[in-house]
Amino acid sequence: MIRSFLGFGFFERDPSHRFLSYVLRHAPECARWDDPLDQAIQYWLSWNQMAAEAAHERLRLEDLDATHFDRLARLAGLQEADYGRASRNLGRRHNGRRRDMTVTVSGLLRRPLGPELRERAAVYGYSLNP
Repeated sequence: MIRSFLGFGFFERDPSHRFLSYVLRHAPECARWDDPLDQAIQYWLSWNQMAAEAAHERLRLEDLDATHFDRLARLAGLQEADYGRASRNLGRRHNGRRRDMTVTVSGLLRRPLGPELRERAAVYGYSLNP
């Protein structure tokens, strides 16, 4: 996720850009960092904290299979006709978004928010080993 933000220059846009202004309204702490990488880390931390506070359960996207998807879709009030094709396309184990591959785990962990990033990632079931 952090690489994705860097890959398309999310935090290098004019602050009045509608998506960036949305982020800064809901996660103003991102603005305290000057470096886009630190802003991206802060956003990941802030967004996931907000989601955790509102969540009833947690499921990593890469663990989402057709069974989980069907259950979640029914909880959302969807009918299989609304989501059937999407649930059949699950199981991809890679992220097809553009990413800045110059960003490494060890590099992320050396940033000011690195310790918090490692700790939060572990809570979500990820091991950040350089």
